[in-house]
Amino acid sequence: MAKTTLLVVPVSLLMLAIQSFYPVLSITTQTMPNTVHYLKVLEEMLQGPLAGWGVVLYLDPDLEVQVLDQLLTFPAFQDSPHVLVDLGSDVDLWSKDQPAPVLRGARVIHIVVFKEDPRPYFDTISLQWNPKYLMLFSLANKTFQNILLGNAFQRSQNLVLIERFSPRSSEMTPTARVSTSFPFSKDEKMILIGTWNSSIYSKIENIFVDRFPSFEDYKFHLATWFDDIPFLYQKENAPVGTGDGITVKMLDTIAEVLDFNYTLTVEPPDGAWGSLVNGSWTGMLGMVHRHEKNFTVSTMPLTANRIEDFDAGVWYWTEGFGLNMMTPAPLAKWQATYYPFMPSVWITIGATFAVVVLTMALQDWIQPEPFLGGFGRTWLYLLRAVVKHTLPGLPTAQWQRVLVGVWWVYCFILTTAYTANLIAFLTIPVFPKRIQTLEELAQSDYRVSMHDYGEFVPEALRSSKTPVYRTLGEKMDLVKLYDDAVYLMSNRTHALLELYSYNRIVTKSITKVSNSYMLKDQLYASYFSWLFQKNTPWKYKFDLCIQHLVEAGLVTRWHKETTEDFMGQDYERRERLAAKEQLNNKQPLSLQHLQGVFFILLLSWAASIVVFILELVLQVLQ
Repeated sequence: MAKTTLLVVPVSLLMLAIQSFYPVLSITTQTMPNTVHYLKVLEEMLQGPLAGWGVVLYLDPDLEVQVLDQLLTFPAFQDSPHVLVDLGSDVDLWSKDQPAPVLRGARVIHIVVFKEDPRPYFDTISLQWNPKYLMLFSLANKTFQNILLGNAFQRSQNLVLIERFSPRSSEMTPTARVSTSFPFSKDEKMILIGTWNSSIYSKIENIFVDRFPSFEDYKFHLATWFDDIPFLYQKENAPVGTGDGITVKMLDTIAEVLDFNYTLTVEPPDGAWGSLVNGSWTGMLGMVHRHEKNFTVSTMPLTANRIEDFDAGVWYWTEGFGLNMMTPAPLAKWQATYYPFMPSVWITIGATFAVVVLTMALQDWIQPEPFLGGFGRTWLYLLRAVVKHTLPGLPTAQWQRVLVGVWWVYCFILTTAYTANLIAFLTIPVFPKRIQTLEELAQSDYRVSMHDYGEFVPEALRSSKTPVYRTLGEKMDLVKLYDDAVYLMSNRTHALLELYSYNRIVTKSITKVSNSYMLKDQLYASYFSWLFQKNTPWKYKFDLCIQHLVEAGLVTRWHKETTEDFMGQDYERRERLAAKEQLNNKQPLSLQHLQGVFFILLLSWAASIVVFILELVLQVLQ
């Protein structure tokens, strides 16, 4: 087990334990006067610019007990939280058990005090260990060449080495020299900052200087896919591999500030976007995870697995997966005669008519002198009000007059409403109600089509605990080609699932599918950010630049301009006008508009013929 100690007991007790454990050693400072004086440099740091910071102190097992004694008597260790780590133990196991604030806290400094090369102790440490501030404090009488260039140490954003410095003149007091590394420097990678002086190094930024002031024309290799409209795609009339889009504009702007070049990948070798399959990353994320590429700039919605295995940059765009559907075809013109009323209204009208006929016939039957005399005349008499025909006469009984008067007013209001709506339905196309929400889509007969390019969405939907999402996952059909997914949508049997911007632009401008619309709801709306290799120390440089681009509104502007390049200027207003014109498309009435009336006429003639035949049959039978 890792021998770690969170010092919550008095330091004097720990000192007593050390003395009793080393009875043959005399805890004096006279045997190592230079070391004791040298340790005061560390004490000045902890009491000065690092005062109040949390400290994780890594101790070389080869350190003398005198050194441990002096370290543990520092007042700074009594005034601030700290953790002691024995490098002789399993450091990797220790790091896996520690919380994130200890391993990578913003106000925690990790100090490695050593006499022998400590790099072997850190070669196997877990990837979760990534101190923002790391100090290597050497007590050796020799210089370890390029010690700061160790892979584990290079994870840290801020890195410094403190070494002994013995002046040639015996009259000068031995002190320490401060060095750091500049990984992208074309000259020396390790550079001496200066010798220790508490007045000069009074601030934390004086000790930990910026290790990445410039990338010095370094060439980054990026994992990309030129199928990421409007963010990244092949530039028109340019050599293959020349990118264009929002991402290229961002890269070019940042490259000018940070001084770097970059290469892009037209398509990942496995043709996958990037998902975790059987413990291994595929697609662009696999290339980054295997250190084949430095980072990816393709649109990557953040997920728990991606955040855990990569360093996510600051977000620059928010978007989810959108569903694209064909606009429902207009309803048949011949049905326009009953469109003005809902089916429930027609049922209510029929039931009301039947009740009125029965009531009128009953009243006529119980009075001494019948007014109409039977059902055959009663329903025809009442039907006149429905079709706006005048009545040949009024009943003599007052109760029948009241019934007929109320029925006439009822029919007047009903026919007026029907006529007004009928004019609209005859002249303007009638469309079924559009599906607008995920719930409506899940309850409909529509399925979902999606291009299978290794995105996390299909599996996330199928395993979702939300019933609506799980239903959509069960109704999803994955296809190998994007055109096949569009074809299924154009047949009005599927809803096309893809990132919202890509779905909207490609469907309208590339595949030329008209009369489609995007659902209001989006699936897995998330922040887009660039994903870097785990523990990339210079990621913060890109974060600052991206944040400035977002705050300046440039990303939003580029998104609008790029979308207009595909869909034309002022495309949103034109889409609204087109939809409005479609609804207000008034035109002269044709036979197609009035075919419902002719159908009713034919049905009436057919009914009359049937009744005529029945009357002939009854007459013959009599």
